[in-house]
Amino acid sequence: MHIKKIIAVGVLALALTACGKSKDSAEAAKTGTASAEGYGGNIEVTVKLDDAGKIVNIERKSEETDKVGEVALDELTEKLKGKDSTADIESVSGATVSSEAFLKAVDEAIANAK
Repeated sequence: MHIKKIIAVGVLALALTACGKSKDSAEAAKTGTASAEGYGGNIEVTVKLDDAGKIVNIERKSEETDKVGEVALDELTEKLKGKDSTADIESVSGATVSSEAFLKAVDEAIANAK
């Protein structure tokens, strides 16, 4: 009987832990938006920053090429999480125009964050 109680408490604790917020879904202290012209058209970004001004999430709307531009933007998005600017991030080779437009939009969105 004692083991059943321990298992029940463990399952309950695990269930409650799963209900917590992840870092990506945490409330953003500031949010900014911006856009820039990429290779395939306009790249629109919404950047969410935490209290320290670090990027917690980037949402984007773009029409870059599926196998090159969008892949590059996915890579850059991951590299930018936890950063406060794009200063030390280089554009992705083969997708330079898309990368530079995305980084420019992210910088502008950070500057516009309220």
